[in-house]
Amino acid sequence: MYEQILIGPFTKTHYAFSKIQSAMLASLGGAAVVTFASLAILSGVPASPPRLLIGLASIILSAVFFGAYALTVASLVKSENTANAALNLGLLVLMFCSTAYYPASATPPAVRAGILLDPLTHAPDVLRFGVFGLATPWLVWEGIALLFESLAMFLLAVESLRRLKV
Repeated sequence: MYEQILIGPFTKTHYAFSKIQSAMLASLGGAAVVTFASLAILSGVPASPPRLLIGLASIILSAVFFGAYALTVASLVKSENTANAALNLGLLVLMFCSTAYYPASATPPAVRAGILLDPLTHAPDVLRFGVFGLATPWLVWEGIALLFESLAMFLLAVESLRRLKV
C-alpha cells in the first residue's frame, strides 16, 4: 500500500500542501490537548460563545503560524539537527520576548517595541480576551496582526516547500 501511495500522480504542489496540512493538524492537535486539559481549571470561568470563538480563532491562527514557521525552517536547512537548533532558538527568542509570561508594561521601552511585533504576544493576548475578557489597549490591532502574520508565514511556507527539491 505504501508503494502505491508513493507512485501516485502527485505534483510538487500536492506534496507541499500535504506537508503544510500535516504540520497544521499536529499544531491543532497539541492545542486541542492543552484546551481540553485546561477545561478542568477553567470550569468556573464564565465565557460567552462569541468570545470563545475569538479564543478558538487565536488558537487556530497561532497553530497555522507556528506550523508554517516550522515547515519553512525545515525546508531551508539540510539536517535535522540544524532544523531543531534553528527552531528552538527562534521559539526561545519569541517566547521570552512576548507577553506569555509577563505583561508588556513591565518591560523596558526597547523590549516593548519587539514585544508588540511578536506573534507569540498577539496569540495569548487575543486568547486571554476570548477566555477571560481581559483586553489590552492594542487588542484589535493584535488580532489583525496575528491574522496577517499567519497568512504571511503560510504563504512563505508554501513558497519554500515549492522550491524544495523532492
